[in-house]
Amino acid sequence: MEAYGQTSKPGALGDAVEALFEVRGVLLALQLTLPACLVDEMQRLCDAMAERRVCSPKEAAEAMMLALIQLPSHLDRLDAGAEVPPLSL
Repeated sequence: MEAYGQTSKPGALGDAVEALFEVRGVLLALQLTLPACLVDEMQRLCDAMAERRVCSPKEAAEAMMLALIQLPSHLDRLDAGAEVPPLSL
């Protein structure tokens, strides 16, 4: 995502799509379905950005960065045993 943010070249998203696929698989294996759904949406957004199917690439990149910030925080709260409402993601 950093490379895409600096260059706006869709080819820079290939590594991000692959990494998100792996993260989603791990989350599903751990039965963390809500975070896996977020990662699935992130992967779809990366695909759309790579194929230039988004109306506003800048806003799409901002949404992706926000999701990248929220996901670890959500996982940390889950790890700490907190009751996390589904809409918190």
